Amino acid sequence: MIDRLYRMTRTWLNAADLPAPGTVLFRSDRSFRPFAYTVGHCTLLLRSWGPANGPGTTIDVMFKAVAAMKLRTTSTYDGLVIRCAGEAEADEVRATIPGVGFDDAMRPHVFLLESRGEVDFVVGRAVGWQEGVLEATRHSFFQESDDLRWPTGPFFANRTGLDVASAQDVIDALATEPDPSKHRDRHRTVYAVLVRASKSHVLKTKRSSTVSGAGVFLTRSDAEQARTLMAQVAGVEESWIEELPIGI
Repeated sequence: MIDRLYRMTRTWLNAADLPAPGTVLFRSDRSFRPFAYTVGHCTLLLRSWGPANGPGTTIDVMFKAVAAMKLRTTSTYDGLVIRCAGEAEADEVRATIPGVGFDDAMRPHVFLLESRGEVDFVVGRAVGWQEGVLEATRHSFFQESDDLRWPTGPFFANRTGLDVASAQDVIDALATEPDPSKHRDRHRTVYAVLVRASKSHVLKTKRSSTVSGAGVFLTRSDAEQARTLMAQVAGVEESWIEELPIGI
């Protein structure tokens, strides 16, 4: 379990907040795996979903301003300890990444990731973690306040962080009763046809109009065909297609 001091709380450590070299920052017996990485902001997210028969909590561990990293090829950490590298350990890591600068005022720090006798590292300027119940449509506890449109990934808009579901996945999801406890970690783009219609025939005025949805389609070609039919058969003059992500 997480150390008592940090359990069920959010902890964030910037470069100026880090304790002495060699200090253990985080410890958990649960399994973690790399969940997402964004190039633009150099952020790495490790996640533990929790055991199937254990507490239904998620633990997110985020590193920011990542300059370099070495993660295990198995992609799974069965038990994880994160600590600040000692001076000798940090020197060994720095020797393997000569292209990374460590001398500026905002120099990155070496975080060691220990699991089952193996040691990996992340070189960055900040680390944080949080445990709690992650809502089905929330990508991360560290999701930014302006990143609320599904799906935008766990960090910022227009970043990938979710796997693309197949069309059959969408069909299967619609054909079965949704599981409210299942996290929506995949998405698929669908195509919504919207129309604008005048309300003059209802409200006896020419100043009002309304936008309504005419249908949602799995392919753009189907949506285009629907627009054509509405124009030909129903006389719809104004319609357009919105690409929307659907969470699976």
